[in-house]
Parts: sequence; C-alpha cells; structure tokens
Amino acid sequence: MLLFWVVRKSINKYLCLMLYTYCYLDLPHPPDSVIESAYHNVQEGDVNKLAISTIAVPGFKEYLNRNITTRDGRKIKSAGHKRYSINEEFVDWVRNTARQDSDGCGIAVFDNVSSSYAPHVDATRNYTLIYLLDPGGDSVDTVWYRQKGYPIERPDLRLNFDLNKVIKDYSQIEEIDRHRIPLKQWVCVNSSILHSIENLTRPRVAIQLSRDDSPDHVKSFNRSIIKNHE
Repeated sequence: MLLFWVVRKSINKYLCLMLYTYCYLDLPHPPDSVIESAYHNVQEGDVNKLAISTIAVPGFKEYLNRNITTRDGRKIKSAGHKRYSINEEFVDWVRNTARQDSDGCGIAVFDNVSSSYAPHVDATRNYTLIYLLDPGGDSVDTVWYRQKGYPIERPDLRLNFDLNKVIKDYSQIEEIDRHRIPLKQWVCVNSSILHSIENLTRPRVAIQLSRDDSPDHVKSFNRSIIKNHE
C-alpha cells in the first residue's frame, strides 16, 4: 500500500510538471441557478457587469478588430468576445467548490462576426477553466499553435496588443494540437499558448474561471501533453 501511494504521488508530480494544452477536471456542475443568472446577464448585455474589460488599454480596439490572413490567402476579421460577471452565488461557488479566487471569472460570449477567434494568448490569465454551454457551431475546435522561432508558452504576448507583434497571418504559426471541447464538462485550457477557436457559425457561450497557475489542486484526467517542447 505504501509503495502504491509513493508511485501514485510521483506520477501526479510528474504530470504537474508536464506542459499540456488542455485537460479535463473533476469539478461538479455549477448550480442551475448560476447558469440561469449567467444567461440573464448575457441577454441584458449590461456593460456594468463586464467581468473583465481591456477596452481602455492602448491598442486593444485595433487588436480586437484586426484582420488575419488565412492559409489560403483570405483576409478575415477576428471574432470578438465579452465576459460578464454572474452573481454572488457563483462567487461563493468558485471560492468554496473550485477553491480559487473569483476575479475575472464569469460567462463569456464569443460573437460570430467571423468563423475564427484568431490566434492569441489570453490577456489576463495563463489558464482558463471552461464549462461550455453552447459550442458556437457543429464543428468548433480549439486549436493550439507554436510561432516559428518562439517558445510554446508566450508570456511576452500577454496584454500585448502591438499589431507588429501579434499573429496576423496563419503562415506564421504551426498547429501543435486541437480539441473539440464538449458541452457541460470542465476543461482546463492552457491559454498562455497561442490558440484560436475555429469554425464558429453562431455565438459561443461558456462559464469561465481564470487562473495564473495550473489548477493542480483539482483532480485532472486526459491531459494532452506536449512532448519535446523545449
């Protein structure tokens, strides 16, 4: 029994050190009342309930509306998104059940002005815990990339809206992983790696928790490990 415990602990420690693009988390479903409140706030569209806003940051508006060149040479505009707060019950659920701070957590809505939410790293977090309520289409994938000549994780692009540095052409990057996130399952996304959302045909809606460190206090499974990532 002692040997089993030592081996299991060593395996868990090893997994925590490995770089991954996504993993599934053993977290319970949010209460129905939280989901109902989340949808209500989205329908109201109250800017006073935005969970995070970078509108005032220099360059953000131009970044959000930037065009990107697809691999076949087409110019498309990146989809946008907004994240709204939910309610006090949700704040308590995040703190007591997910056991983390509730700052930046809420319900995110990705519009479908384009089929793609262009390759980016998240501006205010390194990891995103996602509970998907609407996928945004029948074949929507989250895709991770590496920019040629750069490391996989990109802290240099966090809160960086310089159009000379962000990705504006898919030919600049190579795909390293993709996954179709299922409905109503908690999935942790490594959002410090360049990633995009592809094949949007309608608004995509998800409850999201924001973190700067991997949620290793929560049991995870099906980690998509990146090999040879040096």
